[in-house]
Amino acid sequence: MPIDTRKAPRRSLAFASIPDLLAELDSIEQAHLANSLRTSGNWTPAQIFNHLAAWIDFAYDGFPPELRVPWLLRFIVSIFRKRVLSSPFPLGVSIPGAPDGTFGQIDSSFELAIDNLRLALERLELQHPTHPSPLFGFLSHAQWIQLHLRHAELHLGFLHPSP
Repeated sequence: MPIDTRKAPRRSLAFASIPDLLAELDSIEQAHLANSLRTSGNWTPAQIFNHLAAWIDFAYDGFPPELRVPWLLRFIVSIFRKRVLSSPFPLGVSIPGAPDGTFGQIDSSFELAIDNLRLALERLELQHPTHPSPLFGFLSHAQWIQLHLRHAELHLGFLHPSP
């Protein structure tokens, strides 16, 4: 039975930059290598990394065609864009019509998934995404980075590295 992620224990993370996020990935990887990484959500670490990488890549390669955001929601979010991009993402949100509520949560080896995420983050740091967000529309490069940092805070909070 799936865990209710709105009630699952999670760490509160706040990333100011991509290097901050990469440092957290290093910490998670060290815990994985020491066999001391715990999870408190429904996904494996690899599913989390692949999901985050997929959403970064969607901004360059195109979003899934099944991803449709109602115009009213896009309008409301556009009014509060700055606040949404600087606040923690809500827990337990599913995308209507998406398999299992979202996209990109493919399982694989830990090593492959963390490398995919690091490559996606490098791409995000160096290049401005080319596709508009289905929810936010066109974003500046800095706003895209903010969006993906907030997304990573949400999901990586379910991973608990222990020394």
